[in-house]
Amino acid sequence: MLGVFGGRTLATAVLILAVLPGEAQAQKRVFARVQPDANGGEKLNFDVNQVTSDNVAPNLVVAADGKRGFVSYGGSGAVMAFSLLTGEILARIKTGGAPAFATPLPGGRALAVVSVLENKVPDNKVFLIDMDASELRSTFTFPDAKFGFGSIVSASPDGTIGYVSSTGTGEVIKFSLADGAELGRFKGMQGPAQITVTPDGATILVVDTLTEEVLFIDAANLTKKATLKGKDSTVNFTIFNKPVLSPDGSTGIIAARTANTVLHFRTSDGEILDTATIGTAPGFTTLTPDGKHWAILNDLSLTLIGTEDFKDLKDLSTVKGGPLGSANIVFSPDSRYAFYASSSSDLIFQHDLQTGAVVAQVLVGDSPNQVLDEPATLAATPDGKIVAAVDFVSNNIELLTDAFALDAARFISSAEEFTGLTLINLSDKTANFTITALDNYGDAVTGEGIQNPAAYSLPPNNQISLTVAEIFKFDNKEERIGWLAIVSDQPDVAGYLSTGNGAVTNLDGAPLFRGVLHDFIIPEVVRKEGKFAQINFVNPNLNQGATFDLRRILKDGTEQDVKTGQQAFPTNRQPQVFGEQFTQPEEVSDGYLRVTAPMGLLMTEFFGSDAAIGALNGIDMDAFAGVTKIFSPQFAVFPGFKTTLNVINGSGEDAEVTVTLHTPDGKVLGNPFKTSLVKGAQIKDDLAEMFKDQPEVNNVAGWIEVESTKDRVVGDVMFTNNDETVLTGFALGGTPMTRFLFPFVAQDSMYETGMA
Repeated sequence: MLGVFGGRTLATAVLILAVLPGEAQAQKRVFARVQPDANGGEKLNFDVNQVTSDNVAPNLVVAADGKRGFVSYGGSGAVMAFSLLTGEILARIKTGGAPAFATPLPGGRALAVVSVLENKVPDNKVFLIDMDASELRSTFTFPDAKFGFGSIVSASPDGTIGYVSSTGTGEVIKFSLADGAELGRFKGMQGPAQITVTPDGATILVVDTLTEEVLFIDAANLTKKATLKGKDSTVNFTIFNKPVLSPDGSTGIIAARTANTVLHFRTSDGEILDTATIGTAPGFTTLTPDGKHWAILNDLSLTLIGTEDFKDLKDLSTVKGGPLGSANIVFSPDSRYAFYASSSSDLIFQHDLQTGAVVAQVLVGDSPNQVLDEPATLAATPDGKIVAAVDFVSNNIELLTDAFALDAARFISSAEEFTGLTLINLSDKTANFTITALDNYGDAVTGEGIQNPAAYSLPPNNQISLTVAEIFKFDNKEERIGWLAIVSDQPDVAGYLSTGNGAVTNLDGAPLFRGVLHDFIIPEVVRKEGKFAQINFVNPNLNQGATFDLRRILKDGTEQDVKTGQQAFPTNRQPQVFGEQFTQPEEVSDGYLRVTAPMGLLMTEFFGSDAAIGALNGIDMDAFAGVTKIFSPQFAVFPGFKTTLNVINGSGEDAEVTVTLHTPDGKVLGNPFKTSLVKGAQIKDDLAEMFKDQPEVNNVAGWIEVESTKDRVVGDVMFTNNDETVLTGFALGGTPMTRFLFPFVAQDSMYETGMA
């Protein structure tokens, strides 16, 4: 703990619990662009321009080493290899056709790429691309075949046999991937498109987009085993709908694009086991990396279905629709986050599949966004740190890497009040910060002369400490209030926010948020003449549907008020004054609030009076799972000075609590204070009163240890004087730190700094 004190009369006091410098929450940012026509290079086009409606973006393939990417430029007859680390173009591989979708073959050394057109008529070639040499290894030609955008090579599990649909002739061609030798054709279909091979390689599933069927075909002799046909005449399969099997291959699903339906089937005989209505225009379907869910990209939602329980279905709302039909989804390696594009908005979104929250968006293409770039297909490196995106209209590839978010739930800038921001770069590289001031509705603050967002570059171990008026060039004749979103390109950064009056006679602050809170406690509540407690909720997420439950709990653990289903509007700051929300009893200074927010919130409370304010972030209950000892590095019991300890039993069970005071050298001071706390109950008292029968606890300072028989017992400590012209404090800590920092210190004739 660090204290900054102003003047000999303690006119201002700020106590700062050390800030942990661990990684902030990871999002994404554009760090490079692959632009074929840059610096006089040859222009390459994705679009074959056969018809205006054929905006079918090619897929991206990432090499096994995670350093190289491959993409087809069908309009220019080339496959491009590029560096995922720098955006450098490594090769332009001419094919002599119109390459479209690329299939990485088992072993990760080659791609099978179907040519969809030659001289503006359907083509009959498959190109084999050597990924190591970045060159065309072979061209396989299949007489009379007519490939289309739904013709995508599927390989047998051992990588020896390929299957591809000849949409124009109603056939599926089986061929050797070693030399292209044709091994047979299954005929008699009308519009075959995507193909799925079972894990054992014994069966292939073929979507017929004209008869609206899925055919189950024996892979060895190319004979039909079964047919799946939707029971509803509205079921419509397109080139974007592919059967995707469960990890063991026993069942699968396929989405029907115009019927907004998904069918669950048994693989052995094609029997439909169940159906469900999902979002509009379902397209790309896949498995999450952990195999626990199917995921379907719809126009305005993302559907998740349990692979072990089809009834475990969630339709997660997205922020904007308009993905191309060929747009896809990629995931973080742990299956926590999904990334996908809104093609019509030039945005790529990051969706938390655990909470349902859309946590970030990235603008790609030109900035500001004046022309359509149309991002569509994505690919991610094996470690998930780099995501590549096809910009279909602008013919570029965007490369995204990690960005790290820090947020503040409130700022104010006026003639009477100010907010200061401290940022520190703890990494060994220059950290580039983008700081955005958002109003209460989540819109960027604008006005004459305002620079928002603001950008700062900090060398290693450097710091900035400025007011928001200095950062954004605010004219303080007008009050501006809202919240701050801060993004860094380096993970090891930290920050702190302070708020006070212009005379700096009251001042306090709190660390910046590294992520949202889901289950948290607001420990300081007050309804009393001349005092206030302002609660600042911020929903930093982007999609609708976020709610939170708010429970007011009295000192004895009784729930007095419960407000469920409170709306948390996207990117909004929603301030509440405790005394206005809870009007009974007329005066209260104990009890607390507990909040549960499935999608997550930020929360900082400011409390006190006109003479002195304190600030605390919500206490994250999840951080105290398994923790049974909590600490304050400082207490002081002196005449005219008060230390108030607030301990809350958030465990859900009764707990025995022991409060022990230690001298600076670690010795126990007096006898520990022991009490029983029923679930939800609270101790809140001045230490001098709590230990009033112990003469040793007088004119003394030290540190506090609180031990409980249950975890999730949390709290805070507050420091003030008898006149309450000073107020500051912090939450009790429960996890020892091996590396920490103090975001600012001050030492001159007016200010001094102490550390505990």
